[in-house]
Amino acid sequence: KTGVGWYRYKPGSRTALPDPEVQRMIQEYRQEHGFQGRRISSQEIVERCLYPLINEGFYILEEGIAAAPQDIDVIFLLGYGWPRHTGGPMYYADKAVGLGRLLSSLEKYRALHPHCGHWVPSRLLQKMVAQGTGLATWGGRQQALTYSQEILHCTYSKSLSWLLRNNLSGNAV
Repeated sequence: KTGVGWYRYKPGSRTALPDPEVQRMIQEYRQEHGFQGRRISSQEIVERCLYPLINEGFYILEEGIAAAPQDIDVIFLLGYGWPRHTGGPMYYADKAVGLGRLLSSLEKYRALHPHCGHWVPSRLLQKMVAQGTGLATWGGRQQALTYSQEILHCTYSKSLSWLLRNNLSGNAV
């Protein structure tokens, strides 16, 4: 409404224009802290935003806060609006990214930013990569449906029965 912010807007227009004041502030900050401007790929943005979140999911499993990776996925799918076609963050890590690639990326960013604790890979992730296992078999759950089918078939109308079938009463198995 004021026409200022990250972008400027001409009166009556919804077209975002670069704000020279914001650009000046960014440049000053970069100079003050010794940062160089660079292009950041969409892949790096995904890695920096999602991989720490997924890593935290491994910590949650490791600490017994969630009983299974599906529990975390359902929370993100139904509670946070995670894109359903990706199956949830844990499924996405296991099937789309690959646990080895996830671990390598976390280690790469940890080396670049050793003061940031969210880049420290969980022991569970490290163990799974070392053993060549994945989340689909985590905890020894042998189910009739595959991991992907469970996630993709879990809808809002079925969520309560799914939660009850999988012992999500708050007691980790």
